Amino acid sequence: MSRYRLIFCPYHDPTHLRYYIPDSLHSLATSFGGQHVDVFGEQQIPLERLALQLLRPRSRSPGLTRIYERLFTFLVRRSSTVLYQNLAAVIDLQPADNAPCVSA
Repeated sequence: MSRYRLIFCPYHDPTHLRYYIPDSLHSLATSFGGQHVDVFGEQQIPLERLALQLLRPRSRSPGLTRIYERLFTFLVRRSSTVLYQNLAAVIDLQPADNAPCVSA
């Protein structure tokens, strides 16, 4: 987990107000008049590898443990294999004629 700077607790930055997925960040950026918006992930996290290494389904019954492990592996391999930890957006804002240029 430390290799990917991940921890098992929520993000604790008091200035951080909300989480975004690529589509919602793109919508937000275009709502401010972005002519061209490029949303991309900053750090890829291989979820499949992490899940298979770190999570071990168990049961009190050894027979069920084997079934849980096989089912878990099946489900993990069918899910999304990469997650981006942080999103960034590059926004091309075109100021209107005679409007001051504002940067954020």
